[in-house]
Amino acid sequence: MMAWLVRRLGWCLLVLAIVSTSTFAIFFAVPTDPAALVAGKYATPATVKLVRERLGLDRPKPVQLALFLSRAARGDLGYSYTSQQPVAQAIGQAFPRTLSL
Repeated sequence: MMAWLVRRLGWCLLVLAIVSTSTFAIFFAVPTDPAALVAGKYATPATVKLVRERLGLDRPKPVQLALFLSRAARGDLGYSYTSQQPVAQAIGQAFPRTLSL
């Protein structure tokens, strides 16, 4: 029983790592600068630079991935790009409606 549980936990961690890394990669698969998308259509270059620094997009990709994974492991899902509220809060607000479905 314990061996089965350890194996399942190992697979769970592997799936989480693959999904997290894929999510990170998809974010950068967009053919334009992610900071420009977040800053908006009419943003100035200075605003885009500020957004890039705020989001940590000016750092190397491996550093960004390590920070992304460490924050996700701690439960810090960051802020929504559209509503500017914490993602965990948005999930918490939608969870009761999702649970009712």
